[in-house]
Amino acid sequence: MLKRKSLWGGYLLLFMFSLSTLGCSGSGSAIKNTTRTNIGAHAQSIIQPYGVRTFVERYAYRFLRVVNDPAEVVLETEWLELRPTDDEVALGITVVRNKFLVRARPRNRSAGISNSFSVIVRTETEARSMENDFWTPVQLTPERKAYINEIVEFFETEMRTQG
Repeated sequence: MLKRKSLWGGYLLLFMFSLSTLGCSGSGSAIKNTTRTNIGAHAQSIIQPYGVRTFVERYAYRFLRVVNDPAEVVLETEWLELRPTDDEVALGITVVRNKFLVRARPRNRSAGISNSFSVIVRTETEARSMENDFWTPVQLTPERKAYINEIVEFFETEMRTQG
């Protein structure tokens, strides 16, 4: 009977560990260093110009890749090193870097060529700390989320009001 209880205890422990990792990424890490925001439908012709206005001109990012064709629009920035926010400094972070990926695809592919594209903005954040001198994914802090949201909201507002 004692062996059976310890066996069930082991299964229970394994089950609880499995449940705790269900929401994690494929690597098994619970760090949430990415965001994904659907900013709605916009005309293909305005995505790239307002991407340049937002990411390059206003926030000093540089594009690594730009694709603008009838099948999709992709605007991918290079990593941009930033000063850590106050809440990141409190965690021992010495430098942060962010990158953005805008991906837009036609809303209705079956109808042929479409000018209305669904736009998704993804971000990724990494940092270095006093303990680690190499880039690692870092949990998004409230202040970092606010910085990312400011950029995404500016991009979306520019396209909605100007486009």
